[in-house]
Amino acid sequence: MVEERPSDNTRVLKLRGKMRVLVVDDQRTMRQMVATLFQRLCQENAGLEIELDTAISGEHATRLTRVRRYHVVTMDQQLSESYCSAVSAAREKKRQDNELKTDTLSPIDGFALSLTFGPDRIQNAQKRLAYFEREIDGQALEPGDGTMVGHEAIRAIRDLEVRQKRPPTVCFNLTGNILEADRRQYSANGSSGVLPKPTKLSDLKNALLDGVPTFLANGSCVQRGNGVFHAFGELQIADRRR
Repeated sequence: MVEERPSDNTRVLKLRGKMRVLVVDDQRTMRQMVATLFQRLCQENAGLEIELDTAISGEHATRLTRVRRYHVVTMDQQLSESYCSAVSAAREKKRQDNELKTDTLSPIDGFALSLTFGPDRIQNAQKRLAYFEREIDGQALEPGDGTMVGHEAIRAIRDLEVRQKRPPTVCFNLTGNILEADRRQYSANGSSGVLPKPTKLSDLKNALLDGVPTFLANGSCVQRGNGVFHAFGELQIADRRR
């Protein structure tokens, strides 16, 4: 799939390969909505496969990025400690009642199994519905989760990448706070761009394409021939306009 963008005279959006995504939000409906956008993105791009994880706190997101590599992270700005506490209490009650579905956890790292999208629209919808029915059982929360706001979590991810000498993940703030002062704060803490909340598929596409010059400059992506590829794996993001 080729996305024509009049604001970019040199490149078009062209997604191909495997994309690993982390969606961070303390509202289940928002996590589902963002997952649906990536599902549609996958269905529109032949040759694209997506593996998607969710987290409900910035702290959880940083723990995930220590053990899993992501190409794209969408980060809610305002996260909730009370929501995390309620989820932890509900999980503990289910554990005591022997109702916790431990088969949602990866045997490798103990975190939730990923939601995977391919080209089939019906299969994708079925997998998305099944994933979110059991999603909370896979949330590996710790005391104090939810106190970190979005830009602090992105800063923590950036610090981790420096320590591990990894190329930067593309991290978008997903937020309704999009004033210029907010954007400067996000950028100063390592944000790759801003997605307005609520966001649309066109917002996601535009953020990916418009961010290409920045991704190339900061090492998130590399140029190979006519293609722009993420520095981790074989995910192509854009191609030279022909």
